[in-house]
Formats: sequence, structure tokens, C-alpha cells
Amino acid sequence: MAKYKKGKDAKYADVVADDDDDVFPIARKIAEHTKEKDQEIHASFFELDGKPFSAINKTMLPIYIEDPHDYFDEFGFRKHDDEGPKSAGREEDSPSQSSSPLENSAHKMKFISHIQDLHKEVKDDVLWSHILGPELKTERFEELLKEGGIPHSMRPFLWPRLCGATKKQKEAKYTYESVLQQCAQDKPSIGVQIERDLLRTLPNNICFWKKNSEGIDALRRILKSVSFIYPDLGYCQGMGVIVASLLLYCSEESIFWMMTALIEDILPPNFYSQTLLGLQADERVTRHLMKCHVPDLNKALEDYEVEMNGCIVFSIELQHGNER
Repeated sequence: MAKYKKGKDAKYADVVADDDDDVFPIARKIAEHTKEKDQEIHASFFELDGKPFSAINKTMLPIYIEDPHDYFDEFGFRKHDDEGPKSAGREEDSPSQSSSPLENSAHKMKFISHIQDLHKEVKDDVLWSHILGPELKTERFEELLKEGGIPHSMRPFLWPRLCGATKKQKEAKYTYESVLQQCAQDKPSIGVQIERDLLRTLPNNICFWKKNSEGIDALRRILKSVSFIYPDLGYCQGMGVIVASLLLYCSEESIFWMMTALIEDILPPNFYSQTLLGLQADERVTRHLMKCHVPDLNKALEDYEVEMNGCIVFSIELQHGNER
């Protein structure tokens, strides 16, 4: 049974009991398949050519896509009717012509150069496995964040390192594989609530709109794992949108550890709870910061009567400076 340590002892969650040393083969296979792919820091597994699905993790895409690709944008979201497929052969209809590039190559090279300078002891190419995270928090790195944000192709690797997830994973006394194994033996009550919300999380994204989608399976596993290791928190609907959005970019295992970092170290206490007290406090702080620093955006939200209680990602980034 999972054990969640509260208070100061919960810095690194010692939550999985070693009741059974035999790991189910399916858990081992899933964990191996969903690990972060180690590669050189200059490499990218995004095509970033402006075409449909070119900016997301290809492992989340269905094997067979029945609809024409032109119906989807580069993030896998279905376009509105007025953005549907256009006449073939027209230069102005080219995706690369109709949208600005997601990544500036010169800006990315600045990131690569800085990271390499921080790891001069590495003789060969610097791999992501060489980088834990804390060493990145320098003045120069902060300048690059303010200058143009994190390059898109580096987000799957820098996000978990900057939020502390990579360090947490390395120092934890359990693995994602062991959590998956014990979730398979746990009571399915929490799974009923999760199942109800899976198809409602990102219904207009091709990775999440069918029961047998790769994204749905990964979303289910992460939500069940998080609710398993934090039984006092359980499952909250707000978790699904965060996890699904991250699955478009990051590896499944990395996202599991990112969620532990959010819950234990970044978000206010009781953020994911029945009362949502932490979320309400965060909302008020966010509104105050917006009035001070981005008054035009704040006024636009007020004019259009946009509620802030669902904007969890924006709230986190505004307060903690994690550039997208």
C-alpha cells in the first residue's frame, strides 16, 4: 500500500512499499517504453516544419489517422471549420507560409552553447543524461529565458529539469515502474472517476479523442499513479489537463515526476483538494500580479469575463518564471 509522508519528510516521496519484489512484465515494458530518450542536447525529435503533428511527441499519435491531415494543426488539434483544408497547390496555403516558426535556431544555439559551457568536463557530446537541473539556474540562463523562452525542441528535457523532477527521480527510493506495478494491484475505485474524465480532457486533440488512443492510455496511467502515491489527495480533474498537455511534448515517466514536483514542491498546499483552497489563493495572487505587470491582459480577461480558476498552468508560470 502506498504511504504518503506529510510535512518536511515529504520532500522526496517515499511512497511505494516494497511488498513484492516481482515486477509485472507489463509494468517493466511500459516503463522502458515511456522513459526519456537520451540524446545530444542539440538534437530534436520534432520536425517543426509547420505541418500537422510536427510539433508534438509522435509516440502519442494513433497508428492510423482516418481524417485528412490537413484538418489538424501542428499540435494535433482539430482546426475550426474556417481553418479546414485548402486548395492544393497554392503557395499561400503552405503551413510554413501561414504561421511563424515555433523555434528560432539562433536562440536555440545560445541555449546549447550555455549548457555546453556549464558541462565542460564532458569530453564528448553533452547528453541530456549529463544534466540534472540545478546547475542550469544561472543569470545567463535567466537572460535567455527572458529573451525568447525555452526553444520548443528543448522543452521536453528542460521542463522536468527546471521544475526539479529529474533530480527528484534520481533521488527517490522508488521508480515509476514499481508504481505502475502496484497500481495494477490497487483497488479500482479511483479509476472509475478517472475513466469518466479521460475523453473529456482534450477532446479536440487527435492523441486523446478515442478510448484506444496512445494518449488516453498514458493519461490514465499517470493519473492513477499520482492518485496512488498521494492517497490523501486522490484524483482531481485539474490534474488531467496538465498531464495531457505535457504528454504532447514530454515522456510519460518524466511527466509522472513533474507531477510529484508540482504537488510536493511548487504548488501551494491543498492545490489539488476538494476545497481547492490552494488554487483559490493562487488565483488571487495571479490576479494581483497581472494587474501590476500585465494590465492590458488583465483588462482583456475582465472584458471577456474569463474566469481564472481554471488557468492553472498560467498561474504556475507567472509566479515561478518557467518560460514556455
